[in-house]
Formats: sequence, C-alpha cells, structure tokens
Amino acid sequence: MGGNGVPAGGAVQTGVFAFSNGRWPLTVRDTPADRVELTRAIGSGATLPSANGVQRALTRTPYSVFMPELENLIHNIVHVFIGGSAGTLSSPNDPAFFLLHCNVDRLWAIWQSLHPTDASFQGDGRFNVNSPMQPWENEISPPTPARVLNHIALGYSYDPVPIIDLTVGAPPRQDSISQAGEVDWYRFSVPVASIYTIETQGSTDVFMSLFGVNSQNTLVTEDDDSGGAGNSRIVSNLSAGTYFVRIRHFQAAGTGNYGISVKNTVQPQPNLTEIIVNGAEIQGNIAAANESDVYSFNATQIATYTIVTSGNTDTFVSLNGPNNQNAFISQDDDSGPSQNSQIIRVLTPGMYFVRVRHYSATGTGAYGVAVKRT
Repeated sequence: MGGNGVPAGGAVQTGVFAFSNGRWPLTVRDTPADRVELTRAIGSGATLPSANGVQRALTRTPYSVFMPELENLIHNIVHVFIGGSAGTLSSPNDPAFFLLHCNVDRLWAIWQSLHPTDASFQGDGRFNVNSPMQPWENEISPPTPARVLNHIALGYSYDPVPIIDLTVGAPPRQDSISQAGEVDWYRFSVPVASIYTIETQGSTDVFMSLFGVNSQNTLVTEDDDSGGAGNSRIVSNLSAGTYFVRIRHFQAAGTGNYGISVKNTVQPQPNLTEIIVNGAEIQGNIAAANESDVYSFNATQIATYTIVTSGNTDTFVSLNGPNNQNAFISQDDDSGPSQNSQIIRVLTPGMYFVRVRHYSATGTGAYGVAVKRT
C-alpha cells in the first residue's frame, strides 16, 4: 500500500503506488491545481477507532442509531487518519479507500447477522428502498435498493475467521503474529464456573481480549501486559460455557512469536483469613491490577447468609463451597449499597470461600467484607 507522505501531507514515495517516472498519476482530482501524486498524512488528523469502539457500535439498534456511529466514528475517522488524498472528495485515488469500504460492508454484514429483526433504513419521505434507481426508472422492472440490500441473496459471503481450540490445563500452544495487523482467535470451553487464567508467554508484546460467554462479540475484559515482559494475563471468574480469545500485537506493525494457555487457577490455599459469621468486618485491600483476595467462613447450621462488602471500591464477589474452592455457588457486582457486592443465600453446614476482586481488571482500592447469618 505504500508508506506515509514525505513530509507528512506530501507525496507517497515508497510502494507500488508512489508517483515515480509517471506511475500512479492522479488524473481525477478535486481541482486541476491539486497535486498529481498520491499524498498521505497518516495519524496527523485523527486517531483510529478502537476495537472496543467497533464492538460497541455493533451493539447499537435500531439501524438509525447504528448508522451514524458506523459512518462518523468508524468510516469518517479513517479518512481523516490517512489524510492527504484520502481526505478529499477524490479519496478513491488512495487504494486504502477500497480496503476501508470493504470493511464498512463487512461490519454492516456483521450487524445484520447480530440483529436480524432490525430493519435497515426505509426512507426519508422523499426516497425509500423501493424507489426506482436512476437512470433505469422507466424500465418495466427497474432496479431498487431493496433488491440488493441482502448481500447473502446475491451470493456474497465473508470467509469465517479461523478459530483455534485451546484445552484448559494443556501446555501453552505456540503461535505467531507473522504479519502486521494480524489477529489470532482462540476458543476454549469452561465446564464448571471457576477462576480461570488466560495468559501468553514469550518476548512478543501482545494484547489480549476475552469474549463470551457463548458469544464472539461480547467483550468480557482486555489486558496488555499484566503477565510481565510484554505478556498478557487475564484472571477472571467465568461461568460455564464457551469463551473466545483475540490476540494481536500491541504495536500495529509488530510481529513475533508467542505461546498461549488457559488454566483453572483455583487451588486450595492454606492459612486463608477466616471471616467470623456475625463477627467483625474484615478489612482488605486490592493493591494491584488483577489482584483477588480469598477468605473462608464456617456455616454451622442451615440458614440464610449474607456476604457483603463496604467502602468506596467497586468490588466483585464470588462464593464457592461447601468444602470446595472449585464449586461455584454465586457471584455479584453491586447488589449492595453503592458499588458494593452482596450475596444472600441459604447455605448448608460447611466451609465456604469468598473471593473479592475489583470490578475493573486494573482497579485497586480498600474494602471491608463481612458475613451475617439470619
């Protein structure tokens, strides 16, 4: 595709689309006075839309809400990001124009598959999808937009993104980002609700996104380098189901090898701090990103127990047991006062385990936790 303009905003001087010895002259320009060379000013006028922003746009309904986000926050920004020739009315002079618009079509196809019952644009009072298209309006059966809205009916489809299956507890799978912009997808199954760790290994600075449950489009959380040395690490309490992991290089042009693994990280921990039922509140502190604290309490009789946090930290609490840290019972974000967590359950006698973490993967803060029996 060639590089940036030299200087920024100037002529592209590398690649097959550089103007050199008469190659790739721009014959259709906004004005005759405009330059005949392909120009670019990459990154000077805007920042590219984020993956999260694209995912959010795909959740918008109806079409009248989705369309402005796709057009203004995704499509238009890329024109401005490339700059130069791509920022003019004659922007098709830049080959990147066609990549951008193919991606816009792809995103629209994804939106249609996610929201099959939501109608697309139907008209503005002057024209609608059944209006004959010029210059064929006088034909016996003139073409209309409605006849070509369904790209599937026209025989078009998009190649599915290959997804590699991972096995929980297996050795790291070795893979690589072999070219700039490459994105790798993985899938793993969670048989029972528990705490799982998804992490990468190696010297490549990767960025990891976790999606699910049972959805490749619902973001759970993301991480850059919590694993250290540029590696990604996500520790999350996951319910049973299928999850998807997306891996890319942190740098848009970066490449390199990496390993990836998934493991169930809940293991018996000695010397857990015990919460005395109906006793004093325990004070805790989430001091680092992805940190979680585990407590135990003893239920001596069948009764209703309330596990609740206090303070200004947005906590997330999970309850496991009895007598088994891997046996998931319940979890809660903010059913308690303010952003505090609260779980109310009837429990049988036994030892139970409470795990407290911040709702945000990178959040920290102090909190209190207590267990009451009623």
